[in-house]
Amino acid sequence: MNPTSAPRISASALVLRKISSVLHPPLPLTPRESHTLLRAVQDSFRQSLTSASSADTSASAHLGSLLKMQPFAPTADAARRMREQRIKKYLVDPIAVFEEHVALGTASVELARSCLARYNDLGEGRVGDGGSRVLRGLVEAGAIRSPREFLDEVPLSHPLVMALVREGKGGVLVKWILERDGKDGIARQLVRQVEKQLGLERATQVFFEFYNRMVDTMADTMPQQLGTIGRELCRDARKTGRLPQPLLERLLATAEKWAVNRAEHAMILLRFGDDVKPGLRFFATIDYKPALWWNELPERRQQRYAQMGIELAQKCLAQENLKDAQAVAKMVSKRFREQLGVQSQQHHQQTEDVDGLLPRGEVAEHLDVFREMFKEAIQREEQVAADGLV
Repeated sequence: MNPTSAPRISASALVLRKISSVLHPPLPLTPRESHTLLRAVQDSFRQSLTSASSADTSASAHLGSLLKMQPFAPTADAARRMREQRIKKYLVDPIAVFEEHVALGTASVELARSCLARYNDLGEGRVGDGGSRVLRGLVEAGAIRSPREFLDEVPLSHPLVMALVREGKGGVLVKWILERDGKDGIARQLVRQVEKQLGLERATQVFFEFYNRMVDTMADTMPQQLGTIGRELCRDARKTGRLPQPLLERLLATAEKWAVNRAEHAMILLRFGDDVKPGLRFFATIDYKPALWWNELPERRQQRYAQMGIELAQKCLAQENLKDAQAVAKMVSKRFREQLGVQSQQHHQQTEDVDGLLPRGEVAEHLDVFREMFKEAIQREEQVAADGLV
């Protein structure tokens, strides 16, 4: 016998035992029958190795052909039952299926994506640690070098992100994202995906994971990165009513940090929180700006301020705050005459002489509503005063 064959035969026997135990349940043999079978396999390998020019190649080929023979290869019925069992297990416990492939050395990114997609489809009633287990398995299998590298695998990133968020791992996920890449838009993309798949409440929680990590170290860039997300969450909360009140209140309370400027902060609290105080402070401040500041104010911003003033006055009236409503309306009419369609008497007369029409600005239609609201409010105030005198 070739003296170099014995170690290879011994190693082949160990490999055979391992593979057969995984692919097929133990054969129902007595110890003597098992020993006989093993001797037959060893003799078969010995003959193959003795007659082959390349022992390594021959061993691999011989093992492959051997596993296709009985009793290793299942019958057609047994193979069908095994497939049905694997499918059933995938539908019920896809993460366990993935871990089996990790143990066999056959795990891949594509398999992880498929198992995670099924795991996520099982719904909130089956929340566990599937995302974390898949992440550990991918590292163990060598598919990725470190957990955060899964973000580079486009087919995998979405289902794994959803799984980790469902499991309450949003904080770790956000940490990886901020450490990996600080580009604008990544936070917004993630929050929008979570809102679409898991709902507004989960999306807001992820938003605050970003906020908590950025509020101290990235305060200067926070408005650019989180401002749009914050406004969209407030808008969706107001539109759907599906955000718990404590989360909405926290959004509004932190708006001063993530809003682009004071005007936007005031508008957010006015529109989504019915709070007129920031808006009143803002308009009181800008009313004292010099004429040069007003002259250089861009047209687009003038339109926004005029619209904000109208909404602010309307909200003050709705809250029966007539004094502040009148003050805001007076300032807006004075500073944004063109935006409101208000013209000087001379210009008005010239326009009437030409075609009898008074051009109206983009938001001038609100003035008609204003006049009626002020008219009714003033009449009520005068009536209250008259009753008091009597």
